[in-house]
Amino acid sequence: MKRQGPDSSTIEHTTDELQHSKRKHEIEERIAAQPMTQCVWPRIFDVEVLTKHLDESLRTGQMTNHGPAAKRLEQEIVTRLNCKKHVAVACASGTAALHALYATYSMLGHDMSSGILVSAFGFPPVLQGNWRNAVLTDVDPIHGGPVLPADGHVPSVICIVNPFGYRVDVRFYRDYCDRHGVLLWFDNAATPQHLMPDGTNLHDIADASTVSLHETKTIGRGEGGVLLVKPELFDVAFRAVNFGYDYSVPPEHRGATYHRAASNYRMSDVAAATILMSWELNWDTIVKWNVEHEDEIVNFDGIPFFKGEKGTFYSCAYEPRQHRPNFEVKYYYYPLLPREKAPVAWRIFDTMQCRPFHPPGGPCPYGISGPNASKPVSGPHSPRGD
Repeated sequence: MKRQGPDSSTIEHTTDELQHSKRKHEIEERIAAQPMTQCVWPRIFDVEVLTKHLDESLRTGQMTNHGPAAKRLEQEIVTRLNCKKHVAVACASGTAALHALYATYSMLGHDMSSGILVSAFGFPPVLQGNWRNAVLTDVDPIHGGPVLPADGHVPSVICIVNPFGYRVDVRFYRDYCDRHGVLLWFDNAATPQHLMPDGTNLHDIADASTVSLHETKTIGRGEGGVLLVKPELFDVAFRAVNFGYDYSVPPEHRGATYHRAASNYRMSDVAAATILMSWELNWDTIVKWNVEHEDEIVNFDGIPFFKGEKGTFYSCAYEPRQHRPNFEVKYYYYPLLPREKAPVAWRIFDTMQCRPFHPPGGPCPYGISGPNASKPVSGPHSPRGD
């Protein structure tokens, strides 16, 4: 009897596996040789460009209370992120944006008594201030967000944490919220631009979303954040970052229009101009890096977080725990529940790590351009100057 050799499909499958293994090995060698994962470091800082974005604020003398630079940032981020269903409200930080989000819906009279459901794979702000009564669950091992109630209880809100630039199974939660008339919020602090298969931004799936513009974030500079809401909610959201005051009410009676959930969550024009300057000088570099290094971003077996389409921005390189002698490895999203109450969240935390986009010692120093240019300080904790 004549022995049959492997069929062509088996040979092709084996060849694909070898090519994949070779490509993975090449990527690892390239990463190991780097002193850091350099997405946009050192960031360019130009005083002339900063001043340009602050000119109108200086001319009018309005440096806060929704000044010219803050208004321009609100318009520009919606355009840059290609948000089709939301407008932006500039906030002092990503945390301020989260609290302003709660305040917006509280001012609208939305019933929060059934709780805001959020997974334990998050940051402390979801347990503080306005969010102190949030209901924490473990991470759903399939869908990646909070575990939905099994007893028929329906929460007032579901808040999804989409980490590092990845997304959870957002369609699963969107469908649930639509069926039950529940709000869907996204804490996209580290996920400003995640492209879905149809080319749209992840934000547009949510009723409302928040983004951090902190220094460590890919599109951040200094401190800041934005709250993304439907256009018809802008006026209320604007009130939420200004103590709740209704500016349509005459000044002598305006004080009575405050709201307990609102506060001073607004962004100053100096902060806005700094971020606008950084976007003008660094945005194209961020896009280029994320497109060229897409092969370093992968999905992981047993981790219910999913990469976006090409052009998605990542806040760090997420990877299994391993020795990385050239990097200041980070361990983000420390679970907010004990191990016995959130075993999935702890399993993810214990087995994964973040390779940040900044050098050892933190996100500084920086390269500076312009007439008063200076080079980054040299030393073991400075980024490479080449």
